[in-house]
Amino acid sequence: MKKIILPIASVLLFSGFLSAQVGINTPAPKTTLDVGAKRDASGNITDNTQLLGIQAPRLTRGELTANTASYGTDQKGALIYITDISTGNTTGSRINVDTTGYYYFDGIVWQKISGGPGAVNIYTADGILRSNRIVTMADKTLSFTSAATAGSNHFSIDGATFSVDTFANRIGIGTTSPSAILNTLNAVGGSTGDVFATGINNCGADCNQNAARNMVVYNTNGTSSSAGSIDFVSSTTSTGTSASVIKGIDRNVGSNFGGLAFQTRGDASGLIDRLVIKSTGNVGVGTTDAPTEKLDINGNTRIRGLVNGSDAANFPRSVVAKADGTLGYSSLSMSSFQLIIPPHNQYTSDFNNHSNTAYDSDGWWVISKSSVAANVTFTTTGSGFSGSSSPYTTTATNITPARMTIIYEYQGTPFADPGKIYPQLTTGNNQTYPDVYNPSFIKLETIGGKTRMTVSIVRSDNMLNNWAGSFLLNTLFVVKN
Repeated sequence: MKKIILPIASVLLFSGFLSAQVGINTPAPKTTLDVGAKRDASGNITDNTQLLGIQAPRLTRGELTANTASYGTDQKGALIYITDISTGNTTGSRINVDTTGYYYFDGIVWQKISGGPGAVNIYTADGILRSNRIVTMADKTLSFTSAATAGSNHFSIDGATFSVDTFANRIGIGTTSPSAILNTLNAVGGSTGDVFATGINNCGADCNQNAARNMVVYNTNGTSSSAGSIDFVSSTTSTGTSASVIKGIDRNVGSNFGGLAFQTRGDASGLIDRLVIKSTGNVGVGTTDAPTEKLDINGNTRIRGLVNGSDAANFPRSVVAKADGTLGYSSLSMSSFQLIIPPHNQYTSDFNNHSNTAYDSDGWWVISKSSVAANVTFTTTGSGFSGSSSPYTTTATNITPARMTIIYEYQGTPFADPGKIYPQLTTGNNQTYPDVYNPSFIKLETIGGKTRMTVSIVRSDNMLNNWAGSFLLNTLFVVKN
């Protein structure tokens, strides 16, 4: 059989005179151009050696690049087949021509025809997203399933930024081999934070309800006494032994009660409760048993930086312990001062209204002093001499020792209830004199917003002399609470 090659335009023109539809190898075309295989009169293909198909113009990307024809909207739908991409470029209308295969012209650029050898999709080959895309799901769902039997990084975004291990059902952030249900790894270090939990609704009803929380740790095992834990590992792997733990304890599923335990590992004994907060509000330090008080400490205790109290302003209360270790306030509190006893009037004039400030001491002023001089009256009796004996007897009949009444005024916070304060007075000798004095408390009162104490000082070692020096008055105020 001879082949006759005619320009297709001639064939179509000739056929156009006969029919509005053109058929090749078919007597009854169903479309404008209907190309069929060669068949016999019964419609069967008898020649199985015939080459079937329609071929679009075949050219390389280099040849398409060299083509200077101007393609526009009139060429929409034009079809070509790229046989090679080793030459030419992907500029202009050829931006998508990066693989071999069929392309059609959409009026602006050449587009791949999906399904051909040159078509690229996520199911058959890697590709490049040429522009922004949005997936509108409406009321539909988008799911990814996996039947992985090994490996870890079965779905990922930007490498380790987000990785899913569908075999072990784990998610990695910062790692492609997560070792826990959620494994975060900060490989940057420095000031880069690991995890942030933020929000404007992160505290429901002033934090007194279970709504709007930043992070939740809970246990699906309803019979466990632990609600979960946050573990800190000293080694460099997540599977290392826990070195310290914050653990939810004292769990009550029905009432939603719970407490906390802070545990550390310091020796071969393993994790030990160092601080326990029970659901009752009792706090235990150094005890693994349930704390029985609001603060239950098992071990020596040191408190640094205690404030020197002074009613509590003037009389800090003492803390004492019972035999079982329970702490409480003592029924007594005390405060002490060291005041000055001025010299007797014979040597330093008496004064009032704090006119002499030389004897102020330890926050107390000497407001006034009033002295009484020592005095002794002798009485002599007798009728004359008898031999060598004196006929007279001299007797001291009126003895008045030197004494002084002093009013002291405290310049600090006035004592709250002077009637419950019991001053204990002793004297001290800071001079070289051998003097001895006896103090007596007279009264304690509040005058003009100041606490005043009146005392009497008597010299007892020598009834005949007054005193020239200043001495000490040691004062201990005892308050019965």
